[in-house]
Amino acid sequence: MAHPVLWGGYLVVLIAAPAFGAWGWNDGMRISAEGSGPPAASDPAQIPVDRVDIPAESQGIDVSVDNRGRPQRRIVISGVVAFHDGTPASGIPLIWIGIADSAGIDMATSTGQDGSFSLVAPRGWQGIAASDANHRLEPAARLVQAFGLNRLTLDYIVFRNYFVHSSGPGNAGSGSFGSPFTIIQHAASRARAGDTIYLRHGDYDLRGDEGYDHDVIYFSHSGAVGRPITVQAYPGERVTLVTAESKPVFDFSSVWGHDTAGFGHYVFRNLKIVGGRYGWMIRPPLPLDWQPGIDPLSELLVGQLHDILIEDCEVDGAGTVESAIYIRNAGVRNLAVRRCNFHHTIGTEGTVDVGEWADAEPGHLIPQSASRSLLFEDCDFHHALHQQSNGIVTQPCVHDVTFRRCRAWNNGKYGFACKGSGGFRFDRCAAWGNDSSQMYCRGFGGDDSTPRPFVLNDFLITNSVFVAPADQRGGAALNWRENTDLRVIQCTIVGLRNAAYGQAGGYSFLLGSQHNIPSSAFLQNCIVAGFTDSTAIRLSVSNGKPYLTNTRYEAANNLHFAQASTKFKYQARNWQTLAPWQTYWTAGEPNGDDALNGPTATFADATSLFADPAFVSLNPAATPLRKLWADDLFDPINACDIHLAPNSAAVDLGENLSPLGIPELAVDYFGTLRPTTGPWTVGALQAD
Repeated sequence: MAHPVLWGGYLVVLIAAPAFGAWGWNDGMRISAEGSGPPAASDPAQIPVDRVDIPAESQGIDVSVDNRGRPQRRIVISGVVAFHDGTPASGIPLIWIGIADSAGIDMATSTGQDGSFSLVAPRGWQGIAASDANHRLEPAARLVQAFGLNRLTLDYIVFRNYFVHSSGPGNAGSGSFGSPFTIIQHAASRARAGDTIYLRHGDYDLRGDEGYDHDVIYFSHSGAVGRPITVQAYPGERVTLVTAESKPVFDFSSVWGHDTAGFGHYVFRNLKIVGGRYGWMIRPPLPLDWQPGIDPLSELLVGQLHDILIEDCEVDGAGTVESAIYIRNAGVRNLAVRRCNFHHTIGTEGTVDVGEWADAEPGHLIPQSASRSLLFEDCDFHHALHQQSNGIVTQPCVHDVTFRRCRAWNNGKYGFACKGSGGFRFDRCAAWGNDSSQMYCRGFGGDDSTPRPFVLNDFLITNSVFVAPADQRGGAALNWRENTDLRVIQCTIVGLRNAAYGQAGGYSFLLGSQHNIPSSAFLQNCIVAGFTDSTAIRLSVSNGKPYLTNTRYEAANNLHFAQASTKFKYQARNWQTLAPWQTYWTAGEPNGDDALNGPTATFADATSLFADPAFVSLNPAATPLRKLWADDLFDPINACDIHLAPNSAAVDLGENLSPLGIPELAVDYFGTLRPTTGPWTVGALQAD
């Protein structure tokens, strides 16, 4: 049945019942859609979309339709052809060219007086429609009719490209390649699911420009599954953004009246931010009527942002930016940050600050009630300037966080400050030269100021390197804190503590806080080395007991080393060799239960060895002091080349852990393959 409708001043005829997708037009982009087989009768088709890499000014209509995945269906295509000024183009021929391996044939149609067209493609047809550069296609409907099921599903989608140039034609621009906007907000307000905003080369200053509401960029619409809204620099061009010192560049909060609660599916790519308070502010509004213990957690998270990708971006604090990414309240889920460089920020938390509820309601401070499913990959966090600021910090309500090949150095406090309520993973990461602990692992509860329940956080750390400088202000290379289950495999942990500097830190592996609930650490195939005045392992708290409560230590096939007279410390006991340390863990406490009566026997380090690891070149006296290290850990300036010499005792000391099925363990810190059979070299790096 034909349905005449009035749309955009045009009379458009839709074939069969309308099933509307996203409206837009083709501006120099080739769109293809390919189905994955007949969907169930109750579900819409899920259609992936493939784009070309480099956008350009429109070269005519260029729409690819692929129906091979649904060969039993016919494609009903209808739309409007218009001139670029929006007037309908009548009598325009449209040639639909069949692809060679398609079941279809070439087809032709033309537009009517109102610019509309429609045609039915044969079953299994695939092809491309093209016209000249003076026209654009505005789809009135994108329909697939399943005659057997008497239903319609989306078959092809046309997205919009918006172009912005800092020195464009002003407000007169249309947002096209040849007539770009000058204000990013003009594109951000219009962009819908699947659209891309390309920023041309230049500097974009949001401050005091009436085109930006409150000097920020915000979005009026959400993206969708498979159709994100993308903001990126035009390929091969450089873009910088700056805003007022009290504002974020990209605003996903309600602070300035922008309602983005529950929005998702955004991509930010190849951008540099050099001013403003935050690069991205993600702070959904508080659900003030939520009642802990009565209302479900899902209602607390209803405003959570989701599915955001930030890649190939840089944030230079430049004396104004507090954090590159600032997250509060319900926060965000499915955030991926890849190949980013965040540095020289001035805030008190971190270059990236993943926080929790910004209020004093104790009921909000519950495990797993904030951001989750976060991925940081190939990112650098460094030179956070405030003395309390970290490379990256997560707070206890956060969970399910993965770091791959990330580095943190020369920050004002910790390198990785990871508090959470479950699911933290690190692989091939490194931290060095930070003011306090390089790797800080903490669970939920045990705070002095805010009452919380006690909930374990769990860490799996593989193939990673942590080096504590000689004058570290506190903590250790790896600091095992309250309520944490810690599993550390194939890591190199080095403490360079020098007591002459009068600081309390610089140890290699440290537990200095009491667990409130039974917690464990398991070290396997690691190098744990202390130089000058650093112990190898120090487990000691001020609880007035000869043992640690709620603390279980397990270890196997490690290489331990320390130059200090005390090699291992457990509470008040100071051991100068490995043997008494092994003896203690073979026996445990007489009434030990890993809780309030001390640890049971774990036979920890029974298969470990004490020996100099024979690093290629490590000179503790020549290593830089805190916050002064070079940007490459292995730079000769750092005098800390922890590659292993061929004669190192670490070679072949480790157990082959292939049977564990942990895919990260197949390679070392640098990506060198480990053997599938035979013993492994311990530590993060294979021997040279």
